[in-house]
Amino acid sequence: MRNKVNPKHVVGIDLIRFLAAALVMFFHYGFLIGKHVSGKIVLVNGATTSYPELYDFSNFGWVGVETFFVISGFVIAFSAERASPFSFFSSRVTRLGPGV
Repeated sequence: MRNKVNPKHVVGIDLIRFLAAALVMFFHYGFLIGKHVSGKIVLVNGATTSYPELYDFSNFGWVGVETFFVISGFVIAFSAERASPFSFFSSRVTRLGPGV
């Protein structure tokens, strides 16, 4: 049986949103790593890390947060394009309600 694909679904947006989420995860991993006063790179718990090169690059994770929110706003606006305010609100509540 073939799956029906929504013709309005843009796979590229999902890919960018996934990359933004991965960048945020990378940032949170790098957040556990910090520079000690001695100049050594250590974990928050005091142990030395085996990936000190990740600390400098993990600072760019905030870009993933900004990108994720912009894309999510675009997706929400795109989904509300042809909906009335009540139907848009009810679809959001039924979609997000169970997770809350």
